[in-house]
Amino acid sequence: MELNRALENKALRELLEQYIESFWYDFHSGHVNDEDEAQGYLHEFIDNAVIYTHECEKILENNSEYHYLDHDTYGRPNNISQAAYVCVYDYFESSPDYTAMINEFVQMLYNEPDLTTTNE
Repeated sequence: MELNRALENKALRELLEQYIESFWYDFHSGHVNDEDEAQGYLHEFIDNAVIYTHECEKILENNSEYHYLDHDTYGRPNNISQAAYVCVYDYFESSPDYTAMINEFVQMLYNEPDLTTTNE
């Protein structure tokens, strides 16, 4: 089973939809201009999403392992906010929708052709 399907719950799905919409709005408004800014935008978005405990609890619904497991990148969380942050990060990074958005962003940024489609 794909990681994003295993983690998915309503809160995570809604966050991803909000992120994609917000990202494109800010990109087209000139607030995200390169890959570094895109990475910073991701981290800022997740930071804002995990401020409140009740929001973290929604994110961690059916994902309780994030409370106590060591993460490859972030290590073991010290609180519910850190656990929710890593859960959102993993969900986004494993989502085909997020991957497609980032690929489209990079293509637009560098004016590269879309190599995932073929002209027949």
